[in-house]
Amino acid sequence: MVSDETSVKDQKSPQLTEEYQKLHVKPWDRFFARNIDLGVLAIVYGFSFGIFYPDFISDNNVINSFIILFCWFLIEPIFLSIFGTTLGKFLFNIKIRDVNDKKPKFYNSFVRSFRVWCQGYGFGIPIVFLFTLISSYSKLKNTGTTSWDKDKFVITHSNYGFIKSIISFLIITMIIGL
Repeated sequence: MVSDETSVKDQKSPQLTEEYQKLHVKPWDRFFARNIDLGVLAIVYGFSFGIFYPDFISDNNVINSFIILFCWFLIEPIFLSIFGTTLGKFLFNIKIRDVNDKKPKFYNSFVRSFRVWCQGYGFGIPIVFLFTLISSYSKLKNTGTTSWDKDKFVITHSNYGFIKSIISFLIITMIIGL
């Protein structure tokens, strides 16, 4: 479920909610937020392993990408259950709540992250993840939700302002530059 600065309590009609979700969904914000999270983890991973295994880091881009994506699937639930967001989601003012408008519990966050890893990123398998990302984008645009959020989570978006826009742009530029 997706909303724009509203909570579950404020939503009156399921039909209005579905229409509202379709109109206020922000797939590109979600995509860039996740890529900021993955990029920051990649930088930490690269520096950490690069010190001890520089050849492994420079010679195994596909394996490293898979490892980073898998690690994020394990790390993200911690952030979601404690803060209800991640660094990337924070910069784009995206919050994840359960259907009772509370931060999701760790187990539910873990299941959600696993489903994102499987259904959204195709387990990080090259080529496969292109199809799963396109499919997820289409479902989000057409229905206002993703298979991993449907019925369990409410995703809220709000305007993120000039400062967060600049910070997000700088982080994305830095990640691309590395």
